[in-house]
Amino acid sequence: MSNVSRRAEGALQMLAGKLEGAIGRLFGNGRMRIEGKALEMSGAAKRATAKASARAQGTVEEVVGGVQRGAGNVLNDDVLRAKGAFNEIKGRGRQDLNR
Repeated sequence: MSNVSRRAEGALQMLAGKLEGAIGRLFGNGRMRIEGKALEMSGAAKRATAKASARAQGTVEEVVGGVQRGAGNVLNDDVLRAKGAFNEIKGRGRQDLNR
């Protein structure tokens, strides 16, 4: 399962939990309210886990890109240097999108 689908699943679970909690409050059903809150928190945890995983993946991409760029500089290889710069930017972007 991709990070995007895990984030979406977490967001849907949060929404379902909020809805269940609101229905529980509306009808005075404490158990339903509590179950809704638990579902909401579970969704938030899934979302946070997916975001953390994507940030870690972005960090790896950024580091690999730096190594590639450095190797390109040492070997005077413009293609390797460009691939490295691209991977660094891609990794930073992935990290920024998942803050």
